[in-house]
Amino acid sequence: DDHTVTVAGAAEFEAYFRDDPDAGFAVAPLAAGAEQEEALQALLKRLKVSPRCILEEGAAGAEPAACAFSGAPEAARVVFARAY
Repeated sequence: DDHTVTVAGAAEFEAYFRDDPDAGFAVAPLAAGAEQEEALQALLKRLKVSPRCILEEGAAGAEPAACAFSGAPEAARVVFARAY
């Protein structure tokens, strides 16, 4: 889809939502764990972005990856978009 990108890292995630006023959806691997929660919440708040859905395992059609925000093994792929 033209309005959806897959991001592998926090810098790419931030650049997408910061630099593109018409940014759509970003799919990112996300690990479970509180060690990143505070920093992730601060980033989402600053960018005015929120998680929209958690994709079912294998739904993104990609091999397991490291969390875009912590580098830990991913627990799920999450779709993010601007909060309105």
